[in-house]
Amino acid sequence: SRTMLSFLWQTAGRFAYTVLIEEGLSYESFTKGLGERPIILHPDGDLTINYFDTDGMPLGQLQLATAVALVARMIGETADAEAQQIRQAILGQYIQQLYQDNFEEWSKRHREKLPGLQRMACAVHRWKQRMGPGSTELEAFAELRDRRSRNDDEAQQFIADVTEADITAFLKNPQTERAVMALAHAHYAREDFPTHASLVELMQFARFPEHKKEQVDHLATLLSAWCAHGQYGRLFDGATNISLTGTVAHFELGYIPEQATELKTAAGLLITGFTRQHIISLPRAAWKRIVYEELARFLDVPGGERIVAESYAQLRKFNCWTASIVQ
Repeated sequence: SRTMLSFLWQTAGRFAYTVLIEEGLSYESFTKGLGERPIILHPDGDLTINYFDTDGMPLGQLQLATAVALVARMIGETADAEAQQIRQAILGQYIQQLYQDNFEEWSKRHREKLPGLQRMACAVHRWKQRMGPGSTELEAFAELRDRRSRNDDEAQQFIADVTEADITAFLKNPQTERAVMALAHAHYAREDFPTHASLVELMQFARFPEHKKEQVDHLATLLSAWCAHGQYGRLFDGATNISLTGTVAHFELGYIPEQATELKTAAGLLITGFTRQHIISLPRAAWKRIVYEELARFLDVPGGERIVAESYAQLRKFNCWTASIVQ
């Protein structure tokens, strides 16, 4: 950790954004030296991070996977691996349905934005095809967004050249029909996103007919403990009330009691997903970095290994350096 702190100081001027996730405030001097304060997580605080919030980016599969992994951590693991997979599949269905229902309500309030969203979604899809094999819709959106913000003539003309016939064919294609819904999330305000309490409510009152009532009620009861009125406070439920627009986001998990293992693990997974979204939302040309202190805590989470692996595999495409410290 001391070696990493020295490295962070020596290279601070080159990076636009630094994420630190740790226990023990080892990096407090670095954070305060850059004019920021550590974000201390504990059950009795008033901090809220909405894990449904995409932070200015379209809804993607990694965001869905992160939400499912976090909710699965909340309810705990079962001894039966197959039963655990069934649980996660059920949770994934309700999370996707919640995003869909929320979009339908949002689109009724913002009908005037739909034509522009449809055009942009079609343009992003076509831009991705230009980028070559291995590119993702998220990368295409980020590149097109950054070029538009620079008033790049090629990008502006590319979007303008999308015809109504192109948009109609795009919307009728089963492989792309959800693209407008996904893109709309990049235009949501903090208050527009669904919350943890709304997920619990959906499971309680809008159960899918193919799911057993006893099983869904049991899962909803376990998840209700993580609502704002539950034993874990407001951290997971409500609109996000922190800003990550500074040069450093320093999350301290050491104030969560050691006996609250589930809370500490879920909190680590929550902030990892949230900061990853913010890194992706920043201009791709800017240098970013994320430091995982005590990586083992994340690898012990259902789906956590995949999420950390995605940080190494995907965030580099957004000019982000990922580092892990293990003991």
